[in-house]
Amino acid sequence: MRRIPIQTKLFAALTVPLFALLTFTVYEVFKSNDQAQDIRHQARLAKAATGPNGLFTALQNERNRAAANLIGFDQGVLELPVASNEEARAETDASIQQFEDLIRSQGGEVLDIYEPAFATLDEVEQLRADVDAVPPPYEASDPNDAAIADEVFLRYTEIIDELLQANSRVALAIDDPELRRGADLSYMATRQLDLIARLVRVYLHAAVTGDGRLVDRDEIREAGALYGPAVQNLEDIISFSTGDYAAAGERLVRFQESQNFLEEVAPEVIRTGNIPTGALLEVVSVPEDESYYGFRDRVGGVLETKADTASENADQRSRVYMVVAIVAVVLAGLLTWLVARSITRPLRSLTRQATEMANHRLPDAVLDILDTPLGDDVIVPQVEPITVNTRDEVADVAEALNTV
Repeated sequence: MRRIPIQTKLFAALTVPLFALLTFTVYEVFKSNDQAQDIRHQARLAKAATGPNGLFTALQNERNRAAANLIGFDQGVLELPVASNEEARAETDASIQQFEDLIRSQGGEVLDIYEPAFATLDEVEQLRADVDAVPPPYEASDPNDAAIADEVFLRYTEIIDELLQANSRVALAIDDPELRRGADLSYMATRQLDLIARLVRVYLHAAVTGDGRLVDRDEIREAGALYGPAVQNLEDIISFSTGDYAAAGERLVRFQESQNFLEEVAPEVIRTGNIPTGALLEVVSVPEDESYYGFRDRVGGVLETKADTASENADQRSRVYMVVAIVAVVLAGLLTWLVARSITRPLRSLTRQATEMANHRLPDAVLDILDTPLGDDVIVPQVEPITVNTRDEVADVAEALNTV
């Protein structure tokens, strides 16, 4: 250790804190990147939760249009967003392609969750073929047509249920509370649309069969099993619609108050058995920007904006932290070099000048004195002093040497 240069000793002494700083910085950078990656994953899940919304709407429209046509309810009687099976199917095909492209691009956990739903969507083609195989004319009063329409409706509903279950699992995988709230609201809106459509289907099926009233015990039981969850689901939607989702919830409440389906029409049918067909058709005949369709779209817009913002903020924080970490390490290294340099440079200068003093300045001065002739006055020569550009201990050593 005695022969190790001071600069090496300094760097060795400073290596430990520098290495600790570097280790901590690298750890924090990786931790920040992991957090950013987790937030990006949460954002992808949130978008995947709203991804099937267009497909839900298309499938529900195709289901409602096909079932309505089979009992003779054309576009003039039942105003749906799609006027024909062909239009409905084209929208569904486009939505399926868009949905599959989105989910496959996400990959990982999202793809695993939705994979079973993809297999279920393959059944749509066979279902369409079965619908097309039913010969016209279609009459609501024909029990056979009513039974076929009911079967078609239920088969479409099974496909939608499979998607709903996958959608629910995606929502459950979201940890961020605000993103989770939006995903839950989107899911609940889709479920509510399905519950109401299925409840209306029970009522309309009873209206076009038998005596045109809801008196069959099985039908009453089925209607009650749908009505209760629909009311509870609506209450959950309203209670969950807070914060950035409050505006969408308030608009939905206003629509519900103007329609009064769950508050008055639906329970009245169960209580009396009388079925107001016109009121039921109005429930189904709503614009896509109103009711739960519009609510779901507005919630989805807020949710996607939040997901994008969270992902962008996470990326930005990660980049800023990495830059700060790099700057901190560079500054620490530079400061270490400057401190070492501030000590070693004066020491080198002192060593060089002391050597010069010993080998040249003092010997030359002594020779000048010795060369003075005998009898002459001795002139003490001026020896150039040692100088260093510092005021620390090195300067004290230089002054001591000058004194010597």
